[in-house]
Amino acid sequence: MKGYSATSSKDYAFITNGFSWPLTLCFIGDGGVASGTDVRLLKFGNSTLAGHGGNEWGNEVFVVYQIDRQHKKVLFTLSRIGTKTISPNVVVAFVGDAVRALQ
Repeated sequence: MKGYSATSSKDYAFITNGFSWPLTLCFIGDGGVASGTDVRLLKFGNSTLAGHGGNEWGNEVFVVYQIDRQHKKVLFTLSRIGTKTISPNVVVAFVGDAVRALQ
């Protein structure tokens, strides 16, 4: 997936960014799961999963995964604030190819 990100440590200047590992999305009942995250996701419509999470150190994160079925793309947005760890506050917007998994 490729796109842009901006971090608080760089004064929120947008840079080209992305990741190359596979992302698997599963739509299940009223929710779903995404590989690589433990954020609880809710399903909105047929193509959107969204969720939020946090921890006792003040980390707050909101994520959205959407499938553009017409163009066969996955859209991913994330924003994270309040981190008192080594990770800076961040906002990201990525797009990648969507491939239907074998059932």
